[in-house]
Amino acid sequence: MDGSQETDDEEQVHPRAIIHIDMDYYYAQVEEVLNPTLKDKPFAVKQRFCVVTSNYIARQYGVKKLQPVKEALAVCPGLVLINGEDITKYKEMSVRINEIMHRFTPHVEKLGLDENYLDVTELVSERIEQLEASGDRTKLDQVEGLIHPAPQPNASTETATDRDLFRRCCCCGCDKRLILATHLAKEIRDCIFSELGLRCCAGIAHNKLLAKLVGAVNKQNKQTVLLPTYGSTFVASLGCVKSLTGIGEKTAQTLADCCGISTVTDLQQVNLDKLAKHLGQEQAVRLKQLAFGRDETPVRQTGKPKSVGLEDSCPSISVRADAEEKFRHLLVRLVKKYCRRWKNPGRYQGNGAQI
Repeated sequence: MDGSQETDDEEQVHPRAIIHIDMDYYYAQVEEVLNPTLKDKPFAVKQRFCVVTSNYIARQYGVKKLQPVKEALAVCPGLVLINGEDITKYKEMSVRINEIMHRFTPHVEKLGLDENYLDVTELVSERIEQLEASGDRTKLDQVEGLIHPAPQPNASTETATDRDLFRRCCCCGCDKRLILATHLAKEIRDCIFSELGLRCCAGIAHNKLLAKLVGAVNKQNKQTVLLPTYGSTFVASLGCVKSLTGIGEKTAQTLADCCGISTVTDLQQVNLDKLAKHLGQEQAVRLKQLAFGRDETPVRQTGKPKSVGLEDSCPSISVRADAEEKFRHLLVRLVKKYCRRWKNPGRYQGNGAQI
């Protein structure tokens, strides 16, 4: 575990193809779809007194996520503020995004409203067989999107295919899987945009951790695939240990206080026994794996939604008549939502309605 990073990477096999989809500035982008006049204006979505997200025009003025509204207005006086406390519309759009992904594979894991993992290993294998049977292998030679690390132009790379680059890195057979997964990621992103008008980023790699991290390298509306043997080098380049998925503020503080660890490189180099002394054996092993870009956790299927729900926020109600009126209003909205969802019975299946 404390040996050479490069040797560790080269000895690994990479049997899976994982895509991580992350919607760009999600709440704000949904607002743009619902109200296209916002696209050319700096605007932010707020909840109570805090900015939860903003479009990129507002960000150019210095508006930031989780910034107090007062500060956001100070740096951008013309900022348009949208109340995002009722998240129903964001949930509904998230459901529609999820449905599109399930057309490609049932192996979809939802992370909040705007992120999803997809394990496309089986689908990729099927498509590889189809392409090889047809004799059309062009999709197996060129990546759709960007490669990380970006190949340096020289005489040998100018005539080489992307697949040649992958095969120089690894001979386990992952080249075809990962390259074809980039084409699948593009298909999924194109479907989301054509049907919903939403743009997103994608990361493609041989595990969940690396797919999520590499997708953040090139934003917005882009996709990036990681060369498989660069896992440990890539995560080391991220710097702070908190950049690793699964390491939060508390764990990062423990690593700093007890082991003097602040960067991913520090975590790679620390002795496992020293780490286990302060964090326990199981946690120490897990952190070491993360530090080298290893992640065997499966994509946990969350499935299509089986119920239709609704939530709203309102001031405190103490009068029975006011409460009944509020419930009547919510019930009407819920029934309308239920009817919209069931207009296309081919997309939704169920056993009936219960209230």
